Amino acid sequence: AFDAFDGGCGGGRVSMVGYSYGAFIAAAVATLQPGWLGDLVLVAPAGVFAPVSLKWILQAVGHMIYPGDKWFMKSMVADANWVYERDLKLEHREHVELLTRVGATKLSVNSDEFTHDQLVTMATGRRVLLVIGDKETVTSPELAVSKAKSVPGVRVSVKHAGHMLLVESPAREEAETEIVAFLQEGGVTHTH
Repeated sequence: AFDAFDGGCGGGRVSMVGYSYGAFIAAAVATLQPGWLGDLVLVAPAGVFAPVSLKWILQAVGHMIYPGDKWFMKSMVADANWVYERDLKLEHREHVELLTRVGATKLSVNSDEFTHDQLVTMATGRRVLLVIGDKETVTSPELAVSKAKSVPGVRVSVKHAGHMLLVESPAREEAETEIVAFLQEGGVTHTH
């Protein structure tokens, strides 16, 4: 799969944006194949800068047993008054339900974070943006921010949000604007 990825890019480097477990995968690709990726954006990364919390793992197991429960989603946002039916836009609700149907909620996550040397390798030769919520529940936001700031080349942005920061307002709009600006600063002319 990685050979197809490399060949499909015409030998050039691509910028990558990863969210949650996708951020873990993006960081792993940048670490294992440093020449493949350009700029890297890690949004609410699971297990990159800090370990996945045991509390979250236990909640995720409960969600796998009772996948229709919306309490799990509510546990990952910052606003205590957040209501799934009211606050999750239709397109996001459909995305979450699709992920549940295809079994994405059953993906395993490494509970250990990357080592400092791995993070340095990940960040070498590229710009890296970490976007994380101050109420992050999957990992410790304080530990993740502290560790990210110790890695040369990593820019840190903290939003008032939980793990679901890309569906929480105004964090979503702020993060999207910042991510697009970061990618454009690096020369990205279009996004998919």
